[in-house]
Amino acid sequence: MRTRNPTRFLFPALLIVLCGAPAGARVRSDIQVEVWEIRATKSNNIISPELRPIIGQLKRLGQYTGFTLVGKHSKRVPLHETFVAKLTAQYRVRVTPTNHDGRRMQMKVEIKRLIKKKINTIVTMKAGEMQLLGGWTYPRSTDAMIIGIRAR
Repeated sequence: MRTRNPTRFLFPALLIVLCGAPAGARVRSDIQVEVWEIRATKSNNIISPELRPIIGQLKRLGQYTGFTLVGKHSKRVPLHETFVAKLTAQYRVRVTPTNHDGRRMQMKVEIKRLIKKKINTIVTMKAGEMQLLGGWTYPRSTDAMIIGIRAR
C-alpha cells in the first residue's frame, strides 16, 4: 500500500496565502477625507470646541479672533476617486486622494464658488493633519471662510 504525502496539498495553499492577490489585481485602499467649513471673524472671540486642537494654525492666518465650525463633511473614498462637499454661499470643494504611503497623503483640491475657481492645487501633508485653505469673505459680511482638509 502506498502512503500519501500530506504536505503535497499544503504547498500550493501556502503559496496562494503568501503571494496574496493575483498579479494585476488592484488593491483597494479607502481614505477617510474630511472637509471643514470654518467661519473666521473679527467681531468676537468665540471659538468652537472642535477647533481648539487647530487654533494655533487658525490664528496664524490673520487678524481674526473668533472661529466657528459651520459644517463638517466626511466620506471614505478609494484612491483616485473624488469626494465633493457642498458648502454655504454656493462654494463647492472637490478632493481627490492621489497618493499615500501610510504617513503622507497627496490630494488634488479644487474649490469653486458658482463657476469661478478659487483654488486648483495639489496638497501633500502628513496623514491626519489639517490643511487650511481660503480666506474669502462671505457675501454681505466681513467674516472669512476657511476650509480645512484632512485625510487619513
